[in-house]
Amino acid sequence: MYKQLYSILLISVSLCWSAACTRPEVTRSPKKISVKSSTRNRDASPSEAEVIALAEAAALEFRVPAKRHVVIIDYDRSLFSERLFVVDMKQKSVILRSRVSHAMKSGKIFASNFSNQPATEQSCIGAFRTGESYNGRFGYAMRIDGLEHGVNDKARQRAIVFHNYKAPVAYSRGCFMTPPDVNRKLINIIKGGSLVYVRKT
Repeated sequence: MYKQLYSILLISVSLCWSAACTRPEVTRSPKKISVKSSTRNRDASPSEAEVIALAEAAALEFRVPAKRHVVIIDYDRSLFSERLFVVDMKQKSVILRSRVSHAMKSGKIFASNFSNQPATEQSCIGAFRTGESYNGRFGYAMRIDGLEHGVNDKARQRAIVFHNYKAPVAYSRGCFMTPPDVNRKLINIIKGGSLVYVRKT
């Protein structure tokens, strides 16, 4: 009798383990980097001290090869705001500010809907590592890799990249688009393993 019970138990455990290993991916929330904001106006640019503090907190949480520069993209700000910041971690200063797009299907003025899944044409958030630059259909561009499983790890599969745009107000299908006069400079500073942290509180 005990042998039969033991056999049943082993079969049950095996079935549970098999189901756990084959379950579909669950979309998760990104890791929250907590930095107190001094700005109440959602369309106002955060202070330099706040951006630097956020970059330092993100750099501690996510280890990447290139540690000199950290990019912060603040999706709490509107499409019309300067909401991309490049922080020089050695000098403790913001060396570049720019507007940056979000996906049309993520929201009109403020980005609020995000996805990790292909074909959704939505933006994704969380931590990324910059990859290689290349010349493609949008000109000079840069690939990235998502660092958070279930949040943005399909970024490369989705062909989410940094590239430029020419319209005064631009939406993407998930890519991070910056003005042409910023795009090349930005990519040359951060390509090859820098941290990009995209925040939405």
